[in-house]
Amino acid sequence: MRLYLVLFSVTLWMTSVVTTHGPAAHCCAGLSTTKVPPKRIKSYAIQSVAACSFKAVVFTTQAHKRICADPDSCWTRQAMIKLDRQSGRSASGSASLAGCTRTGKTRWRMRKDE
Repeated sequence: MRLYLVLFSVTLWMTSVVTTHGPAAHCCAGLSTTKVPPKRIKSYAIQSVAACSFKAVVFTTQAHKRICADPDSCWTRQAMIKLDRQSGRSASGSASLAGCTRTGKTRWRMRKDE
């Protein structure tokens, strides 16, 4: 009888821990090199190192697909700035084009050290 009481108590405690802290975060397994047109991106979130093993920008497309992008990429930062402008938010502090050069009307690349 004591064994059942102990098992019940442990199960109840574990259920309350999961309910209180929520499910584990959905972390990116790696960074994608896919460059989606910004008009197909619905939103983005920044994956922090505190929650996952590395920092990433997680774009959600209109088709509800998640794309994990390098936060230091010029393309990623340009897409974040466009989404911020469309939504009326002020641009994220990390979303600046410092270190990038314009290579065309809408394309950006990392500036080479001179």
